[in-house]
Amino acid sequence: ISMDDIPQSTLTGQGVVYVLAVAFNLLLLYFSLFGQRMPYRAVRWHILNVSVWNIVSTVFYSSYGDHTPWMNYMHNANVEHYYGYIKQFCFTTFHNGMILVFIESLIVFFIPSLDNSFLFSMFWLFLICGLANATLLFTFLARVRPFTLLFSRKVNAMFWYDPISLYQVSLVVIFTHSFVIYLIAFI
Repeated sequence: ISMDDIPQSTLTGQGVVYVLAVAFNLLLLYFSLFGQRMPYRAVRWHILNVSVWNIVSTVFYSSYGDHTPWMNYMHNANVEHYYGYIKQFCFTTFHNGMILVFIESLIVFFIPSLDNSFLFSMFWLFLICGLANATLLFTFLARVRPFTLLFSRKVNAMFWYDPISLYQVSLVVIFTHSFVIYLIAFI
């Protein structure tokens, strides 16, 4: 798609959407860091994690999207080549964190004394912002740089499925099942 084929109103509208998306995600980030009414539970760490990755996704999409006014402002061949995987990485963080939020909510529902526990909160911070992102990064790097850093000789890795794609599909299935269980548990 060339820039001449896209109407100016579409480009302006997309530009406004990108700017507002970053602004609202910065607000979410601010509230998750400094919000007084939000409990220090998994949902806080999930919002923190997702807002950061939404900002990253918006910045990338504003350069490589279909109808963006700032098309190709990031001229990087690696980013262009792996953009689909970067987008999957950013979008998978939501499902990754929500599964853990569902589990944490069920635990707190049945054991209310854990609601104000600092160690319990830090455990979920580690799981959501640490372990979940590390797992995503591992599946992303397995596709981008397959095992060349692990071995001294070059190894051509073959995958039946892309690791990040398989992880994303698995997470969506787990998310759907955990949402149904979550809904049944609280009805």
